[in-house]
Amino acid sequence: MYLRAVIVLSIAFWSVPSSGLRCWTCANARSPAICRRTGHFQQCRFTETVCQTEVRYSAGWGNYPLIKSACKEPHACSNNQIQNPRKAWVPTQCNGGKKNSVCRCCCSGNLCNMRNLLCERRVEIAKSILSPRRDTSAQLTATGCQVSPEVPERGRLSCTNGWLLESKCTFTCLEGYEIIGSGITICRQYPRRTMWNRRSPICRKTVPKPRCDPVAAPRFGGVHCSGSGEVGATNCIFYCYNGLKLKGAERISCIGTPLRSRWSDNIPTCISVKCAEVQSPTNGYVRCRGSGDIGTTCNFLCNFGLEVQGDAITSCISTTDGPKWSNDAPTCSGRCQPVEAPEYGLVDCVGNGEVGTVCTFTCREGLKMVGTSAISCNLSPLGGFWSDTAPTCVGGCLQVQSPANGFIECYGSGEIGTTCAFDCEHGFEINGDATIYCKLTRRGPRWTGDVPVCTAPASPPTCSNLGQLRHGNITCTNAVNSVGTMCSFQCSTQGYVLLPSNRFETVCQSTPNGKVRWSKKKPCCNANCPPKAKKDIVVIVDSSGSIKEDEYTKMIDFLIQIVRTYHISRDSVQISAFRFNGHVDKETQILFGDYDTVDELTDAISKFKKAGSGTNIGEALRHAQNVSLAIRNRPNVTDMVFIMTDGKSNDKFAHTAKELRDSGVQIIALGVVRKKRRELMEHLVEITGDPDLVLEASDVLNSFKDRLLKSITDKICEVSCE
Repeated sequence: MYLRAVIVLSIAFWSVPSSGLRCWTCANARSPAICRRTGHFQQCRFTETVCQTEVRYSAGWGNYPLIKSACKEPHACSNNQIQNPRKAWVPTQCNGGKKNSVCRCCCSGNLCNMRNLLCERRVEIAKSILSPRRDTSAQLTATGCQVSPEVPERGRLSCTNGWLLESKCTFTCLEGYEIIGSGITICRQYPRRTMWNRRSPICRKTVPKPRCDPVAAPRFGGVHCSGSGEVGATNCIFYCYNGLKLKGAERISCIGTPLRSRWSDNIPTCISVKCAEVQSPTNGYVRCRGSGDIGTTCNFLCNFGLEVQGDAITSCISTTDGPKWSNDAPTCSGRCQPVEAPEYGLVDCVGNGEVGTVCTFTCREGLKMVGTSAISCNLSPLGGFWSDTAPTCVGGCLQVQSPANGFIECYGSGEIGTTCAFDCEHGFEINGDATIYCKLTRRGPRWTGDVPVCTAPASPPTCSNLGQLRHGNITCTNAVNSVGTMCSFQCSTQGYVLLPSNRFETVCQSTPNGKVRWSKKKPCCNANCPPKAKKDIVVIVDSSGSIKEDEYTKMIDFLIQIVRTYHISRDSVQISAFRFNGHVDKETQILFGDYDTVDELTDAISKFKKAGSGTNIGEALRHAQNVSLAIRNRPNVTDMVFIMTDGKSNDKFAHTAKELRDSGVQIIALGVVRKKRRELMEHLVEITGDPDLVLEASDVLNSFKDRLLKSITDKICEVSCE
């Protein structure tokens, strides 16, 4: 009878459906719910005609099952299932809820294993096979609960006796999670069925309890707190170290709601009961009566020549923030002398002469500013000083009109360097200078001559009036200066001679174009020249690489010899000198008035060193124009530039040379000739504007002799008459 029941049961389980079998498949699910949620349908192979479920309670995973379901061949599934009732560590190998227990059960039919994922009925059947005489119906209801309590996500389950009656299962959650619901459930026998008396709880992420932020001790003090920042349970008391006083609340508490917490007051500070040490002002010092207590008074004083800028006295007073000085420390500053506006100009100062005062200068319309346009009052240990001297304002020349019966053409608008040329209508002759230019003098801009007069030609024509000879006499054979008139010149003042010496007479003669003129220009009477002369001379020395070292030495010695020919003083000759190549040597340059004696001047010239390459005559002439002739240049004294060079310029110079000549500066050039003489001489004539003002030395080592020295000094003295 027993064997028949088993055989019939096996046939019921393993009957193969007509179509392919489908089983529910999952692996290592901790509960039937997880298996159903994470598993899937599987189409079985044709040899797999049953569905198998395996429930394993291993000690390594805790007190919860690991469920595995899949397709299985019927013979293999039968061999697995018959192991359920056999003896093991527990009464049978398949003992629900016990550690180290495993149950396997088989069923046939599509998805049959989804309805019995814990093999409960298979377990009971296995037990009934071991005890055939017992009432299996009672056994089914009295053995224990049929399913394991569901293990919550992020939780664990531990049972005292598996799923048997009165087994107690305890739930726990992973760290960071808390149990919501009952933490214990017990398998109980009820009139109709056996079941767990409590539902499985859930594990919810723990919500941290509100806390106040940690409290830091005040600077120069400490803090003592009771509690760890919990709301309503933490109080902090503050204190200060010796000599300091607490400012603020002495005691604070952590207050708030479960969602928000805060301290009852701000953290206090520790303040001094004395004022901080007083610092002396820069370039000054401080004297105090007292040691920094309330009422201490300090006086600020400055070094000699400086003044206190700010409050000179401060006192230690009591404030809500503690002891403080009544005033900040002042500064020590100097004061500059008042600045006067330049003649024909204005000055605007920001400040009253204290350090930092800035004064800006402007010139009236049409005038030119010479000097810096703004100066500032700076501080030195001895007081205030201006960064520069005040500028001067100079303007252009007055507008000139065309002569009657004549014309005028000007190149410029009256500024320094403007040139005006005059001509007369047909039938009239010009009497006077045909060209004049605007020159800057110490008295301001002046035209070099008056507007000429256009007169009807007399018959016969006459030469221009020679005027007077300063320090001398002019004697003419005809008072009307007609053609053939001869005039002789003679100096009448003792110690004065004619310059040039060969210009002692001139003759009025006609020219090929029908005009008349004097055969020679009028000379001048000058004190013995050399050594006496009155002029400002700028000497420019070429120190480029094309000049050999011994040649350069010879040139410097020759220059010193020229300088020693004249008296050097403010009342005679002034010398400004510099060397150049590709650039001007500004470090060794000599300006007017730097040296008052010949020995000092020649010693400075002897230190001119040969260095560099290139020959930028244009840059040298601009330096002479803008620097050498602009500093300590005497008014009403003839200006002259004397340049020594051996080559053509690498930059443009013609415009600057013309500006110098147009402003009244006479240029003398000494060319050191090696090759291409004609090209070099034409180059130098373009600089001087007159071939008579160009000298040459074909051999540097042998040409610098007395003859050349006399030629140069004669040129210098001759120029003195121009």
